[in-house]
Formats: sequence, structure tokens, C-alpha cells
Amino acid sequence: MKIMRSKLRNLSRSMLRFNSLLLYSFLLTLFFFGTSYWAIYTVVEEQRVKVNYHYFRMVGAIHEHELFLLQVARLTSAAFKFDKPLVLSSVNHYISNYHDFYDVEGGERELAFSMMLPKAILDGQAIRHKLELAMKVSKFRKGFWDDSPYSAPQLFVLDSRSVAGFSIPPIDRRAGRGETARNGLRQVIEKVARNVRSLPSDSGSRRVHWRPASEFLGAGARETLAYVSGVIPDKAWGINSTSSKFNIAALFELDSLYKYGQPENAIFDSLDLISPEGVVVIGADMSKSDYGNGIFLTQTGLLIKRSSGFEKSWQAFYHIGYQRLFHDAKWSLLNVLLLLISCLGLGYLLLRWQRRNIVDPADRYYGSLISRNEFSHGVIQATPVALCVIKERGRQVVLQNSLASEWVGDLKFVAHLMLDWHMFEGGEPVSGEACVMINALCLHARFAPTTYHGSPASLCAFIDITAYKNSESELVRARNLANLASAEKSRFLACMSHEIRTPLYGVVGTLELLGLTPISQQQAGYLQIIKGSSNVLLQLISDILDLSKIEAGEVALNLQSFSPLELAEEAIRSYSATAEGKGLLLYSCVDTDLPGKVLGDGMRVRQIVNNLLSNAIKFTSTGKIVLHLRVLGREDGRVRLQWEVVDTGVGISKEHQINLFEPFFQADNQQSGTNGAGLGLTICWQLSQLMGGELKVSSVPLLGSNFSFEVQLLELESSVLLPRAIPVGTVKVHVRSPEADLTGEICHWLEMSMGGVIEWSEQASVTSSDKDLLLELYGDSIPPIEWSGPRVLAAAHASIHPLRDVHGWHVNIHSRLEITRAVMLSMGWLVESAVLQDDKLAEVPLGLRVLLAEDHPVNQALLSEQLERLGCSVITVSNGESAFHMLEVGEFDVLLTDVNMPVMDGYELTKLVRSSDSSIPIVAVTANVLQGEGDRCISAGMNAWLTKPVSLAALRSCLKAVTEGKVVRLGEATSRSGIPLAEDDASGLPMQMRKLFVDSMKKDLDAVYAAKASDDVSELIFLLHRIRGALAVVKIPYLIKASLEIELILKKGKSLPLMSNKLERFLEMVNTVVERIESESKK
Repeated sequence: MKIMRSKLRNLSRSMLRFNSLLLYSFLLTLFFFGTSYWAIYTVVEEQRVKVNYHYFRMVGAIHEHELFLLQVARLTSAAFKFDKPLVLSSVNHYISNYHDFYDVEGGERELAFSMMLPKAILDGQAIRHKLELAMKVSKFRKGFWDDSPYSAPQLFVLDSRSVAGFSIPPIDRRAGRGETARNGLRQVIEKVARNVRSLPSDSGSRRVHWRPASEFLGAGARETLAYVSGVIPDKAWGINSTSSKFNIAALFELDSLYKYGQPENAIFDSLDLISPEGVVVIGADMSKSDYGNGIFLTQTGLLIKRSSGFEKSWQAFYHIGYQRLFHDAKWSLLNVLLLLISCLGLGYLLLRWQRRNIVDPADRYYGSLISRNEFSHGVIQATPVALCVIKERGRQVVLQNSLASEWVGDLKFVAHLMLDWHMFEGGEPVSGEACVMINALCLHARFAPTTYHGSPASLCAFIDITAYKNSESELVRARNLANLASAEKSRFLACMSHEIRTPLYGVVGTLELLGLTPISQQQAGYLQIIKGSSNVLLQLISDILDLSKIEAGEVALNLQSFSPLELAEEAIRSYSATAEGKGLLLYSCVDTDLPGKVLGDGMRVRQIVNNLLSNAIKFTSTGKIVLHLRVLGREDGRVRLQWEVVDTGVGISKEHQINLFEPFFQADNQQSGTNGAGLGLTICWQLSQLMGGELKVSSVPLLGSNFSFEVQLLELESSVLLPRAIPVGTVKVHVRSPEADLTGEICHWLEMSMGGVIEWSEQASVTSSDKDLLLELYGDSIPPIEWSGPRVLAAAHASIHPLRDVHGWHVNIHSRLEITRAVMLSMGWLVESAVLQDDKLAEVPLGLRVLLAEDHPVNQALLSEQLERLGCSVITVSNGESAFHMLEVGEFDVLLTDVNMPVMDGYELTKLVRSSDSSIPIVAVTANVLQGEGDRCISAGMNAWLTKPVSLAALRSCLKAVTEGKVVRLGEATSRSGIPLAEDDASGLPMQMRKLFVDSMKKDLDAVYAAKASDDVSELIFLLHRIRGALAVVKIPYLIKASLEIELILKKGKSLPLMSNKLERFLEMVNTVVERIESESKK
């Protein structure tokens, strides 16, 4: 079979080659005819171009001769004045029996002429007049033809009534010298005279006549003679007393058409030229032949007729013989002949090759194909695919194999089965497929167009897909089971969230309220431990749920406007206390070209940055942690930002970096002694992918780690809005910090608003003046210096807004804009007041009437107390039905409801309320943190939703958002200078408590100064602890923290002189607070 198939392929290839050769032969034949035509056309076209050029050249020369003769006639007819002497080089005078001959040289060769006069007695003056006339004509002739593209002709000026006249140039130029030349001149004059006498007189018309030159110069001459008649009006000729009639003739030579020589090859064999008068001036008379302008093929060769196209115009008949044509095209014709011979030889070889390689093998193969066709029929019958051939009419089955008969049945059933199938369109078969169930079999049919016995038909193949369909059904059932399992997982997570967060909310919320009550220092420590453990548990639950939501695709980005600078600084501030507690230096470095606002999910970006900072603090025991915020580039209104956290912690090995972003992976967790589930970086990585960003890590063990997060965001504001102020003078600002990069970065930010900012150097203490300003960053971490000028102290525990005491201005180090504002205030500039912060408004009572629907007693009590702390009046109910009845009889500003309650849940309550009252804000409180829960709350008609545990800040923000316009906003207390006062809460104390506070603080301060003077460290520790308890009453956190730091340092055994500066600053701040409270109490 393979051998036969190979032979058929060879036969097919041979046939293809033969067809290709036939095509090439046909193309070659076309090329042959085209080449022949092109060769003949080229030769004829070349002759036509040459003839056209010769004709136009010849007609131009004829017109030039006519113009010359007419001008000579006018010249000789004018009156002459012989007032100038005749200048002749030489005059040769010859005398014959009847005539006198003169050969004259006029100074130049072209001016020479010959003159013949009749034998007569003439005086010298008459002869001079004749010679002068001839000389004038000779000069005119020379000037005329010098400017013409044609050669000058032989000119004759002849007396028509005598045998007198002259020739220019002398006749001996063509006939020789001596008596023969003189006889030639005489014969030409006599012939012209006889010819002119036979014509009618037309001296008045000045018309040029053309005659064959053979009449004058002999037969066979390729010349023609043109002449015109004229009259000399005076006696210049001097032979007769009256005016003489003259004939002026010019000899036109065809060989003189080309002034600078003839072409190398003649372009025609003979020429017949007929003048407009019908006179044959050259050649034979062709005027009676019926030829128009064009090219004609004659017996002798090629005839080309040319004329101007008018009725009376010059007609030229060019005769070109075949010999000349063949001579010009001999190479082209030889190539054509060779090509013809090649084609004939190739055709013979092609026919011979066809018989040997195609005809004879095809005859042999035909017999074998018949036997193989029978074999193929048997194979089709044995194939495991059901095959059948169907014609369009009645879906008639004309052929089928045994398997088709077994699966489908008889022919009538098959035809009936396929009536609804789209197998034919417009009488032509089309491709397609279909599925059909026959008994227990599921068959997949595919049909395609084919031809059966010369008629269009459709070949249909059936494949048994019963097993595939059964597998597909199993897969569908498995997918449904998987979806059910996923739904069960979601329900489990929701249930776990609700069941765990509900009691956890009771723990965290109660601890938050407990912290607001008076407790001892030891109890506060226990409380802090419990809150820390609760927060760890809450974070673990949140991480597991966040990871589940991300994997389920339930996390969507919430695009809002946010400030990258505020986000970075708030993140640093939130971890500054933790870092300071571990003795770590925590700060940030931010590019000055940072955009003011960008569009993105600020909450998710904050989550990533917070996690990176938390990990850095967790795994760093000594050194520093730096948050870099950089602008990597801008393009098409978008900015690429990078948050990079650099620490000096334990570092991560390369093998651990590979799996760092996998869930529950922990690198050296036991060695570092840290707690965590290993989900934070996994969530950060997945969030960065969701935002189209990149999370990278580079680390060296024992040296530290670099975690960077890059993301491209839409830029809303191109730059940060700097504090505005009115400058009042300028001073130098010295910036001092424990880290060079922090110093340089703050200098750059200050230089955006003012000049004269320099980094601190040892020489500055010597060269600075009392007016120079010193900005100290982390002053506690650098050696103290003596400074007499104004000072700004930036520390992590200081207030965000600038505050002033006896030592200078204090401001939070993690707020660049407030540092700039503090420097401006210290310089005495008029600074615009800072915008009120939300944490200041936290103490403003909301004054809302709240209806709380909560079934859990602990959550009910906790939420009630939180609302009362926010200044709200609360009515509590335990289910939705009771809440609806309360809404019918009372007026409330907002409804807080749990979503899972007995009798009537929160969703049913919301729908019922919205059906009667659509204005009251409804806030859901749920322990389910899945994304679908929030969407369900909003779809039910609620305004917002909170997840347990609920903090006071979150509760306040939510209530303010849903009841905007009902919140009572109280003004923030400010000093006379427009700067916010210290963060205390003494205004809420009764007057007696204020007086008691002032009196006790004064006594304690006096005791501190005394203990300091006597270096009594134990007494100082006791007094600081006592002062801190009093400060807790008025809630001044930064003073409480400062006193605790000093107390702990003294307990560690540090000497009192080393703590002198820090203790002095603390006592000055406490004195400032006491004096202010005392002054307010007296008002």
C-alpha cells in the first residue's frame, strides 16, 4: 500500500511538473510573440522617429530659404546710395567673346562672389555700382545664415532679360576654376532665365517658386532650386535705362540639412518631395497615390508619408527598403529565431517526457487503483466509526457501513432522524455537527460536504460519546458538590466570625471602658496585658478572614482620594510608642516632590505599610527602622510610589525568602521569640497584586531587611500643600538629629518654605548668633548642647500641633508640615491656624437619640455605655419587633441594630422600617466580616455597617457619617496666639478639684526641686510617681509618658546629673500646665 501510494504521489508530482512546464511553455510562447512584436515595433518606431525628425528639419530649412529669398528681394529692390567707397580685397576680371566675368574677394571668404555681365562698353562707376550691390547681398547672406541652424545655400541674382547676374559664393566653389566655371555660371543663368520666362509674371506678389534642381544642375541631383522675382527700381544695375527685373534663386541641398555634418547612416533609401504647388522637386510624382499621413508596407519596403496636414503643404514620401530594415533589426530577429527553435525543441522533449512519465504510469496505476478501491471499501465497513453518505432529496442514504446500520437502524429511520439537521443550504451540503440519543447510546455526529457519483452529498460520521457524557455528568455533580462545600465554608467563616467576635467584642469593649475608670498603676499594667492579648487574638482572626476573602475574590478595592504623606506619617506615629518602648529609633524619609493627593485604596495601602512596620519592629531588637516614601516616576497623569521599610533586625536568609509570602510561613520565628500566625505578609502580597503593585524583599541575615511596596496611582494633586505664613524677618535654621539622612530630609522640606536652612555642625555653635534657630530631632538621643537662641524640639511623644513652653516649641517629629509650622512660629512669622483634627472633635458630645437593638446582654451593655460616652441618649431593646414598636411611639436620630436576633432579625427590621420611614439612618452591628455581609446590609436598606468589636473612634465616625448635619460641633480651645493648648482635660474637672490639683502639684514640684538639689534619687522616683497620678486625672498623656520614662531611667541606676536637662524640661512643662489651670480657675 505504501509503495502504491508512493507511486501515485510520484505520478501526481510528474503531472504537476508537466502542467507547470505547459504553463511555462505557454508563457514562453507569449514571450516569443511579445518579443517579436516588440522588435518589429521598435524598428518601425525608430524609423518613424528618424523620418519625423528629418521631415521637420527639411520643412524648417525650406521655410528658412523662402524667408531668405524674400528678404534678399526686398533688399535688392530698395534704392541705393553709393556714397561710400567700395572695399574689395581682389577683383579678377576675365573677358570672353560675349561676356565679362568678375571673381571678387570681399575681405572674408564668405563674402566672395562671381559676376557675369554682357559684353558692353561700361564706365567704371557703373561697374562699381554692380559690384557694390553684389557685395551688399553677400554681406546680408553671411549675416542671415550665421544665425541660422542651417547651412547657407548657393545664391543667384540674375537679370531675367539678359544673361547678366552674380553667384554667391562663386560658382567655382562647386564647378572648378577657369573657363569651365564661367561657362557653368552662364549655363545656370540661361536655364533659370528660360524657366522663368515660361511662368506668368508675379513680381508684385513676391512669391517663392520651387523647381527640381536637375533642370539646372543635371539629372540625379539631391537638390532643388527656389527662386523669387524682383525689380531693381534705380539704375544700380546700369545696363538698361529702365529698372531691371531680376530673379533671385537659392539652391537647397538635402545634404545640407545638418549644419555640422551628416548622420553616419542614411535613414531612408529614397525621397519624393512635392511642393505645395504640386511640383515634384525631388524624386517621382506620388501625388496621385492614395496615401495619407502614416506608415505603409509596400512590395519594396516601408513607405512613410509626412505632411503638415493642410491642403497645400509640403508632402514627403520616404522609401525604406526591407534590406535596410532587416539590417537594423538583425540581432532582434536572430534572437527571435533562436527562441522559436528552442520552443520547438522543448515542446518535443516535453511530449516525450509526458508519455514516459505520465501516460504510461497512469495506465499501469489505473488497474491497481480499482483493486485498492475494493480494499478501501472493506476497511470502511470495518472502521469503529459509523459512516454514511446522504443526498439532499428526501435525506436519502445512498451508502453506509455496517456500524451505521447497527447504531442508527434502517435507512428510513436515518432519513427521518436527519430531517431537522442543517446539512444542506441552497442545495449544497454544509459542514456541521449534532448530537442524538438513540436508545441508550449518545452519538455525536459530524457532517461535511462531499461528492458521490458526481452529485453533491454530505458525509456523516457518528462517534459513540456515551462514556464521555457519563463522565461529564459526574464532573457536573462534583462541581455542584464543590460549590456546596465552598458555600458551607463561607457559612462556617461567617458563623465563626459571629461566634468568636461577639464574645471578643465584649472583652475588648469592656477593657476599653475599664481603662476609662480610675484604676491603680498595677491594675493598668494587667489591663494592658489583657488588651494586648485580645488584640493579638483579634488580629489573628482578622488575618484568617482576610485571607479567606481574598482567596474567594470577595475583596474589592475602594478607590478614594488620600494623602501619601499623611498615610506614611500616621503609620509611623501609630508605631512610635512601640518602637520607643524597645529602644528603637523610628523615623521616615519622604521625597519632597510627593503628590498631595492620589486616587487609590488608602485603607489597603495603610494595611500593607502597617504590617511591614509591625514586622520590622517585631524582628528588630536594636538599631533603627526607617520608612522611605519615594516617587519613582510620573507618566500620563499617574505617579509610581514606593513605600520601603528598612530595619537593622535579624534579617532573612535566601532560602527563607523564597517562601516568605506563603500562608503560615514563619522564618526563624522561634529564635526571635515573636508571636504571629505567618499570614501578614501573605495578605500584603495578595493585596499588592490586587492593586497592580509589587511587594519585594531583600535581606541579609544579622544585618537587616528591606521590604518595599510599589504601586502606580492616579495623581490628583501634584504637590503637598505647605503651611502658609507671612514672613517677619529671616534667620538661620540649624537642624540637628542623630541620623544624617533624617537631618538632610527635614532640611529639604524646610527649604521648600523658607531659606537659610543648614545642617548642624560643630562649628555652628561658635559662628551662630542669638537670633539663629535650632531644630532638634530626637533630642533625647543626641548629646545636649548649649544654645542661647530659639529652639524647636521635635520628639515622638510630643503633640502634633506646635506647643510652646519655657524651653521653646514642641512638636511631633512625625509631622513635617507641623515641624515647618513650628519653625515659622519660632521665627515670629504670622502662620495660618492648623485645621482642626478629628481627634480633637473626639471629645465633642454627639447629642444623638439612639435606639439600640441587640439581643446579647454583654454587647447591649457595652454599646450602651459607649454611646453614652459619646454623648448620646440610648434606648435598648432585645429584638427587631420591639425596635419597630419603639420607632412607632418615639423619635430617634439613628437606629443601631444587630443583624442576628430572635423574633425579628436586623434585615427584616430594616425592610419593615423602610416601608414606612425611609429617612432614619440605620447602622448594622455584626460580627460577620465577610464582604457579602456588608453588601447584604446595604441591599436591605441600611446606611452603614460596623463589625465587632467596635471601637469608640469607629462608632463616632460612623454615627457622624450617617447623621451629618445633626452633630453638635464645639469650637476647639486655643490660646491668644492662635496655637492649640496642650492636650489636657482639666476643663471637665470641678472647681474644687482644680484648686486641689494646683495646690498639690505646687507642693510636689517644690519637693522635686529639693530632692534634685540633694541628689535624693529614691525621693525623686516617689515624687514622679505621685505627680504622674495627678496628671492622669487631667489626662495629659505626653506628660504622663515623660514622667514614666524619667522614673524608669532613674530606676535603672542612671546618675541624676546625666538626667538634669531632661528633668528640667519636664518640670518646666508641668509648671506651664499648672499655671494655665490656675489662671483659668481664677476667671
